[in-house]
Amino acid sequence: MSFKILGLAALVATVTFASAGVAQAAEETMTSNQMQRTGLSGNYVGGGVGFGTGLRDDSDQSKFDGNLQGRVMVPRQATRQLPFSGRGSLLFDGDNVVAVPSVTYDFAVSDRANVYTGLGYSFVGGDGEFTPLGDKNSFIINGGFESVLQDNFVGYTDLKLGTDSFRNNSRGTALSVQAGVGFRF
Repeated sequence: MSFKILGLAALVATVTFASAGVAQAAEETMTSNQMQRTGLSGNYVGGGVGFGTGLRDDSDQSKFDGNLQGRVMVPRQATRQLPFSGRGSLLFDGDNVVAVPSVTYDFAVSDRANVYTGLGYSFVGGDGEFTPLGDKNSFIINGGFESVLQDNFVGYTDLKLGTDSFRNNSRGTALSVQAGVGFRF
């Protein structure tokens, strides 16, 4: 396994756990009135741009892409008051598309913003064609940040790490970063 993959995995893990730790520490120091923070509420659908790269031992492949992304907040009554969301992403370019459904745990960092982390699965449209998340279906670890920009508009950034994402290299890893704006409803 290359040092690039190990370094990237360490970076993703560090950012994810640091974000969770910051959110948890902030929550523990809040007064009871502040404990009512809900983070970003509601659902949204949006679009933006992204960049994906294949981190393989034999070569690096990179690709700019477009994305469509949506979030559906799971009612807290259904999850014992835990803040889960269902998310869906379509990453596309002129050659191929990949669909990524995922489930995330949302950490409220303010009344208008969340940091989230979760798991999903990528479904590659074209058989063997390179996408921003590799060239085969694979499990995805994702994380991101979302915040209300103004009224019903949301800005988001999202990072997806695909494990075992390449056909020709069973240990191939893919990384994709997206950013965009969504309409909240």
